[in-house]
Amino acid sequence: MKFAERVFAGKAENFLPAIIRSVFICFFGANIVYLSIKSFAYRRKGLFHLGEKMDKNRAINVSPVVLAFVGDAVYSLFVRERLTFTSDKKAGELNKLATAEVRATAQAAFFKRIEPLLTEEELGVFKRGRNAKKTTRAKSASISEYNVSTGFEALLGYLYVTGETERLDKLLNEGKTD
Repeated sequence: MKFAERVFAGKAENFLPAIIRSVFICFFGANIVYLSIKSFAYRRKGLFHLGEKMDKNRAINVSPVVLAFVGDAVYSLFVRERLTFTSDKKAGELNKLATAEVRATAQAAFFKRIEPLLTEEELGVFKRGRNAKKTTRAKSASISEYNVSTGFEALLGYLYVTGETERLDKLLNEGKTD
């Protein structure tokens, strides 16, 4: 394997000092390659690079409940950020507002508003999440609402892990009501 092939394959970590690796990669003008080598180094050290994207083929094979786990965090952060930027209320009041928006019944209603905007692929991810076997039960929502909210969260998780943040922003902003 040639020197350049080893660098572009992400295997330069063992034999190139950091400064030479950076200069070499900048010389070729390939910032993406630098990021892939950085990601390779992070994974090798057991670290994770925030914002790292997952291939769609791999993401579609992730358990829908795991995608919902990620989607729950994405939606919660979206709601908290929106409330923080649009309100001057205190933290306790913001928490009550956020809790009301992220509960299963509110998520099910939110999904009904964005459902007509979804592509076939997105509907497929939603349906997998909705129909997935869950280990927890709804506390203050019907089973139907809980299933819809899980599907909604799986969709958000899928869009997030595949790096489709523009689509995620569009759906989240289209569905909100003020």
